Amino acid sequence: MANDDLIAPRFFTRPVENPIETRKQGRPIFEDREFVEVKFAGNRQSVLVAPAHEKFKQRKMPNGDSEWITYAQEYQPIYERFKQGLSEQGSGTPLSELPFLTEAKRSELKALNVKSAEALAALDGGPLKMLGMGGRELKNQAIAYLEKASGSADLTRLAAENEAYKTRMEDMQREIEELRSAQAPKAATKAKAKAKKDAEPSPFDDFEDDDIRNWLKDSGFECDPAWDRETLVAKADEANAELADKQKVA
Repeated sequence: MANDDLIAPRFFTRPVENPIETRKQGRPIFEDREFVEVKFAGNRQSVLVAPAHEKFKQRKMPNGDSEWITYAQEYQPIYERFKQGLSEQGSGTPLSELPFLTEAKRSELKALNVKSAEALAALDGGPLKMLGMGGRELKNQAIAYLEKASGSADLTRLAAENEAYKTRMEDMQREIEELRSAQAPKAATKAKAKAKKDAEPSPFDDFEDDDIRNWLKDSGFECDPAWDRETLVAKADEANAELADKQKVA
């Protein structure tokens, strides 16, 4: 098929007599079977009706072999809508969405099996002539409508992608700020330690930790067992400076 937009499949169910069961039971026995009706846009004479699960055509498989597929497989999305009980099985943009069409013209197009903007845009040759005067203009308007819609879809997609990119950048910036905030106290501690190291040496630098603790206790100062080496030296220096100030006053 040259152009799928020109094809309008419709699945339906109808009762079919089962001759074997009819003979067995001595009365007409019918069963529901699924069929497909295929119409072609711009052609009211060509109508195909076939069992939905009858072999339709062969298709190539990835390994190079061929396999038969049915009408239901070929038109799977439309068949699935039929199974879901949806009455409108067509695909594409409905004619009701085309603002340049009058209701009368929509009815004419549907009578010619042209039921979507895509089908109208794809008409050519004999089917297009069936539209009569102005048919070419309608086709061109349908093409312009679809191209504009496609452009709008691209702009919408780009806008969504830009928004997603902006959100990712904001998330990354927030993570960087959080990382910087977490590292700031460590940096301040290192800077303080470096400043202390560059300053005048402490008289307690050569003391053992326990000696510093004992000195603080003996001198009447607080001493927390959880203090690390750096804190012990700092506290001892503060206590030593306080004692020196008291001696100057005395």
